[in-house]
Amino acid sequence: MNNVEMPKYEELLYTVDSLDTLKIFIVGNSITSHGVASDIGWDHKSGMAAATSDQDYVHLLFNNIKNYYPKKKHYPQVFQLVFI
Repeated sequence: MNNVEMPKYEELLYTVDSLDTLKIFIVGNSITSHGVASDIGWDHKSGMAAATSDQDYVHLLFNNIKNYYPKKKHYPQVFQLVFI
């Protein structure tokens, strides 16, 4: 195996506190993000099982992070995995 040492949780918190900008990248499936699919009655873009985009888990997570770190700039990115 490799000898990569993982940082401790406290070290990660210190790193986040020292940053001016948070870049958050979420990778997921249709629960994360789903485009309009009129054939199944899905008429908006959001994570599946959410009535609106601001109610899906990704946007709730981003809002919680913004509330926890209000002085930081936030650049969330969402990427949906598609398996063919």
